[in-house]
Amino acid sequence: MGLAVFCALVLPGMSINITLSHRLAAVGPGTNAKLVVRLFLARANGGGAVRYRGLASVATSKKWPRITRTCDGYRCYPPVFPPTFELQPATRLSPMRHSLLFLLVLLCCPWSRAQLSPTAATLLALMQQANVPGTQLLYTRNGKKQAYALGQRTAGQPAVVQTTTTFEAASLGKAVLAYTTLRLLDQGVFSLDKPLLSYYAYPRLQGAPNADKITARMVLGHTTGLPNWATNPLSPEWATAPLRLKYAPDSCWNYSGEGYVLLQKTLEYLTSKSFETLVQEETFGPLRMTHSSFVWSEQMAANVASGHDGQGKPAPITHFSAAYGAFSLLSTAADYSRFLQALMTGKKLKPATAQLLRSPANEAQRCGKPATSTDPLIAWACGVGLATTSQGLAQWQWGDNGSFKAFYMTLPGKKESLVFLTNSSNGLKMADDLLRLFFGPGEYSALQWLSE
Repeated sequence: MGLAVFCALVLPGMSINITLSHRLAAVGPGTNAKLVVRLFLARANGGGAVRYRGLASVATSKKWPRITRTCDGYRCYPPVFPPTFELQPATRLSPMRHSLLFLLVLLCCPWSRAQLSPTAATLLALMQQANVPGTQLLYTRNGKKQAYALGQRTAGQPAVVQTTTTFEAASLGKAVLAYTTLRLLDQGVFSLDKPLLSYYAYPRLQGAPNADKITARMVLGHTTGLPNWATNPLSPEWATAPLRLKYAPDSCWNYSGEGYVLLQKTLEYLTSKSFETLVQEETFGPLRMTHSSFVWSEQMAANVASGHDGQGKPAPITHFSAAYGAFSLLSTAADYSRFLQALMTGKKLKPATAQLLRSPANEAQRCGKPATSTDPLIAWACGVGLATTSQGLAQWQWGDNGSFKAFYMTLPGKKESLVFLTNSSNGLKMADDLLRLFFGPGEYSALQWLSE
């Protein structure tokens, strides 16, 4: 809830017109709740009148009017922007009441004025420009947080995005799988450099040439030679579709969700636990990520975002019945930011293992693509991208489930992190602007490399 308080002394025979500025009026959609303006005015015998424009409702109490403007996303109803309202006292105050009210004004004003950071208005403008209905974003620096929940869960519907609204985080789950993998590495469950098929005979790779050379380190660095997907992972036939390598293992970089599925299945076999159980025990639980899961639960239905295509048309909500670290993460920006703090610092990992998240495992030389100017700036660690930026070394990853897009970047040397989740296929259009808005002007390499 965004709360702005105006302290005004309204004398008999006098009226005050107040117009909310664009900056302050953005509190409503910026917090995706209600813009509540409480006006302390001279009242006697319950008198006084409020004339308003651009406000959805007015509820009065014995002491003051409470004026509420309901917002969903960018739109507030009625759509008068900025809103204005007029205060008029009905009767005269007694001298004693006048003095008491004046004292109240002096006491309340210094602590009651809430102003919106210009960042929220900027974010809303970026969302509107990119046609993104809803966004969660969380930025941290040295432990201090700036959190934003903006827009609509579903375009054209009144429900607004909250900090606890569930989003599909898509491939941001790969880093969660990687971190869980490293936790198990510290426990001696497996070796990074032993072929995965020597642990578990993955049925989809049976008979595939060179598949017996694939290791966990190759999976985490996207050098297995496997395709991203053999077929649509949401299709019924995908789980049993034969899988073949496109490139020789460890010869070049080729982004692969299939590789992460292979690793996940191996860990499930070695531990005799489902991936959801593993991640709850090793990551979500220890890091207090209470709003995250790789499988759908009906409890999410009351506060979940719908994905949208490029034109803003809502898509059906996907109910992931099986957990896949490569694509089915359901989370919030607040939860994922907690995870990023562990990713930056190596929390709950052995020091040498933590270093695997900040040191290149390979140079990310893309298979079958000519070299570009950004290639020297990008590498891959065990489960996260690395970028050389104007602000130093960065960890990063994007998420793309079609109608949901997400992104994170951390600056371990500066103890900064940024994650945003969007319910739109247009979400990554905002990424460069968001990096510069929060991290500052400069070059961040990752998005340019990704678009090449």
